[in-house]
Amino acid sequence: MILTTDWTIDEGMELIETSEQGDTGEEWTATFTNGSVSFNGFYDPSDATLLGLITKLRAGTPITFTGIFTGTKGSGTAVGVTGSMICENFSRKTSKKGMVEYSCSAKISGTATDATNL
Repeated sequence: MILTTDWTIDEGMELIETSEQGDTGEEWTATFTNGSVSFNGFYDPSDATLLGLITKLRAGTPITFTGIFTGTKGSGTAVGVTGSMICENFSRKTSKKGMVEYSCSAKISGTATDATNL
C-alpha cells in the first residue's frame, strides 16, 4: 500500500465507432480506459512499495490499484475504485521544513470499476 496525501481519478471520453449496417457514425462515450489517476504524498526512500512503483514506471509495467474515497480498506465499509494503471510521471520536490513530497500521474490501462465494501 502506498500512502498518499490525496489522489484523483479522472474518467475519460473515447470516440467509439457506432456504425450499423453500412451507416457511418462515431460518438463520444464515457470510459475509464481513457482516464487517468494522479496522487501525491511524502517521499520516503526506504519505502519498498514506493520504490517498486518507480521500478514499474521505468519498465512500463501495469500496476493494480485500489483508490479509497471513504472508509478504511478491509473494514467492509470502504468505497473506491479498483483497476490497473501505467505510471507516466513520478516527480519529487523539497517542500517546506525539508520534507520531500512526490507526485505521480498514471494512465488507466484495462478496466477500472467502482467498488464498495473493499
